[in-house]
Amino acid sequence: MIGVVTGLQAEAKIVRGLPCLVVSGGGRADMTRRKIDGLIEAGVQGLVSFGIAGAVDPAMKTGDVVVSATVIDAEGRRYVGDPAWLEKILSHLPGSHHGDLYGSDHMISTAADKAQILKQYACIAVDMESHHTARAATRHQLPFIVIRAIADTASEHLPEALAAGVDAEGKTRVWPIIAALLTGRLSIGAVLRAGRSSGRALASLRQSRPSLDRLFLKK
Repeated sequence: MIGVVTGLQAEAKIVRGLPCLVVSGGGRADMTRRKIDGLIEAGVQGLVSFGIAGAVDPAMKTGDVVVSATVIDAEGRRYVGDPAWLEKILSHLPGSHHGDLYGSDHMISTAADKAQILKQYACIAVDMESHHTARAATRHQLPFIVIRAIADTASEHLPEALAAGVDAEGKTRVWPIIAALLTGRLSIGAVLRAGRSSGRALASLRQSRPSLDRLFLKK
């Protein structure tokens, strides 16, 4: 059995029905770590970080799929996953992009921060779950892989108020977004753009589901 780690319930919904255990941490570091520990206690034999991500490489477009077996955290530590899984995933997702991924406890929201990550670590994308996944897999000597779809591009700024729209279970919260709109911390344009971009990324993830099914969830 494989454990799948997501940030959002919308991401987790894509893999439900496959023979896997899936958790969502809502972008909360402590919650994500606890839920990954629960997967390991349940006896999973490997971990997949699955969901949306932000682009660091300017060449990446919204909806592009990133496959990675190398994750770098904010301390510069490098975690290397399973090369066989990487090869299999890439063979079944020929249009995907292969490169290192940066994991952060906090939302990387500005183009300047993304550019710094690219310059310092040469990563192509960033998310908030993959480093927790990679650390746990390394600690327990389990294989891991990252499959992510780009939601925001390297030049795009994400208002930090958007993070309040997700709870600790990865479910969408409407009222904090409405409050941010009413107080001017968010614009309706930013909300609509984020929704469209996330929708394109989730559509790409749905297209990758058969690859997960064939590759290792039904071995």
